[in-house]
Amino acid sequence: MTSFHLVRFNAALLGKGFSEFRYLGLRVNPISRRWNSTAIEGDQKAPIASDLIAPTLKVDDSKLHPNVKSSFKKIGDTFTEVQKECLNKFSDSNDGIVVRAKTGTGKTFGFGLPIIENMVSQFSEKDLNGRSKRPPNNTLVNSVIFSPTRDLATQTFNALRKLWNGAVSFNTSTDLLLVMGQTARRENLRPFKARRNVPRIVIATPGRFADLFESEESFRSGFKHLNNIVIDEADELLNSNFREATIDLIKALKENRQVPPEDSKDQRNVKTMMFSATINDDVIHLAKHAVGPDFPFIDIVDNGCEVNENITQELIHSGSIFQSYAAALQFINDNDKVIPNFKAIVFDSTVVGVDFAHSLTGHVLERGLPKYVLHGKLTQGKRNSQERLFRNAKRGVLFASNVAARGMDFPNVTHVIQIGISNEIESYTHRIGRTARAGKKGKALLIATDPEMCYVDAIEKLGNNFTLNSKYEPDPEFLTKVNEAAEELDAGQLTFSKLAFYSSIPKSLKNYNIENFAKDCSKFFTDLSGDEGRQPHMSADRARRMGLDTRMISRYFDLGRSGFGGFRNSGRNERNNYGRNNYGKSNYGRNNYGRDSDGRNNYGRNNYGRNNYGRNNYGRNNYGRDNSYDKDGERSEYGKRDGSRYGSRSGRSDGYNRDQRYNRDGQENGYRNRSSRDNEKEQEDFF
Repeated sequence: MTSFHLVRFNAALLGKGFSEFRYLGLRVNPISRRWNSTAIEGDQKAPIASDLIAPTLKVDDSKLHPNVKSSFKKIGDTFTEVQKECLNKFSDSNDGIVVRAKTGTGKTFGFGLPIIENMVSQFSEKDLNGRSKRPPNNTLVNSVIFSPTRDLATQTFNALRKLWNGAVSFNTSTDLLLVMGQTARRENLRPFKARRNVPRIVIATPGRFADLFESEESFRSGFKHLNNIVIDEADELLNSNFREATIDLIKALKENRQVPPEDSKDQRNVKTMMFSATINDDVIHLAKHAVGPDFPFIDIVDNGCEVNENITQELIHSGSIFQSYAAALQFINDNDKVIPNFKAIVFDSTVVGVDFAHSLTGHVLERGLPKYVLHGKLTQGKRNSQERLFRNAKRGVLFASNVAARGMDFPNVTHVIQIGISNEIESYTHRIGRTARAGKKGKALLIATDPEMCYVDAIEKLGNNFTLNSKYEPDPEFLTKVNEAAEELDAGQLTFSKLAFYSSIPKSLKNYNIENFAKDCSKFFTDLSGDEGRQPHMSADRARRMGLDTRMISRYFDLGRSGFGGFRNSGRNERNNYGRNNYGKSNYGRNNYGRDSDGRNNYGRNNYGRNNYGRNNYGRNNYGRDNSYDKDGERSEYGKRDGSRYGSRSGRSDGYNRDQRYNRDGQENGYRNRSSRDNEKEQEDFF
């Protein structure tokens, strides 16, 4: 049975002692003794059952408003543990709550139910049941919900809109608003500037929201009587290195709030709900600022272990990176033959790797399994389309990066397959959480090479147990198919993306050895190209930018002064694959991977230049007008040159933070960390 803890989290737990527990997966048992000393007393003791909104898990037993109860029963007849506890505790809290719950436990309605219940209960019977016109024009936002990715924000918006529409009968088209990058800025602002039909609930990604909040008075004034702030997937949001920016945003929202009139039904103060599947120092730091130093903490995790016990985990040990891809495809092919509704998500840690696996599928699978792809380099429209198709599919396989790892709910996923590792240990748990949702069973498969076993050791310490540990035995005929399909793809780009990713893995992992990864990447290039006599080419300067020892890397890569990734001085191959047509003027620009390597424009004119990362900061198209920044990419919150309120703490012209910047001349840290971050974390989703 799921355990439940409500404690006052004392600030004394911060510091060295808490950090030690972080690396043990934050088991509840070892630290609950310390929590007991600060257990809730007086007005914080648990209320008796008759006072609870949800005394049991049965929806019929709850004291929800009849309209909300009726709407939710169309979704399910029972609450999950997190939904029940949030209903009972949030309404009684003074400043809010912090909740830890596993993935797939219904957290969206965990915060959605208390918010909607509170709003609906304020409407009159005539308003709710259609016997009067729409309630008075809404001019102020009641609640704002922050999601770390656009995909999760969209999913949250759709789920809460369904619940809200079922609970009220009046026109509801403007009651919820989605504010995020790649949506029209003017549409985000329209209701606020008109002062009519202002949304009651705003679901947003923090970057776009902060930009509008700072630059548009009409938008900012719509939140002056804000009642609730929800931070969903807080650990993922903070992993994007926007901790201080997020804290500043929460602080600005609270400072912007005005005391409501005495006759108003609004709360006297704004309350915050934070949800996280894992609790670490960064989450605690944010909770202290968002909720309070001694925040109420609800823990709905069995024995402190964040792993879903309904997932059967298996490990396949492959002989090389290329064999890892072959093993994943062979597993899909074999299981699709015997499982009628085989539905899988395949995770890879780089966008290039996701596209590679996706492209191979059409050549090697035998039954025409529907295939889909999802990563941060797709347009939002394409991502929404792929999500919708896979969500509605009875069988199929989705190839995805980490944008699908957090909070995304795809029904009836039977398997989660991970090709290789992630550069964050916690990501493994969230990835496998895409299966075995809502009490169902599921299977997870991790395919790892020898150097990647250091990661396996680390995730086992978090409570993950592999019921099967086997070595991959290639089927020669199937492997030949994969080899033939791979010949058409860009071996250099695949190799370099893998090496860049491996260089970003925390060096604190026990038995981490970058030389073993470099050796594996070189072999990957040989497997892909079929040429045993050549090494992949990379400039010594680029190796240094990635933090690699040039003497070590020269054992496995051909180092030189120009370019990267391909055959050096190899005639036709060099010209077609890595020369002017591919990495020259048309694709990566004259200054990028051509003559000057890391020239003045950093990533050239065409692909990584004016159109993508732009002349000034993050440019017009990608991080500019359409993606939450102003037209020149300089003035908005996360890109100011003067280190403004929501800008980088270093106050430099790079805008985001000093460890992940693309500075003007591409020097220092301009590439080292960002190369893998673009693929693995896709931080533009913050906007």
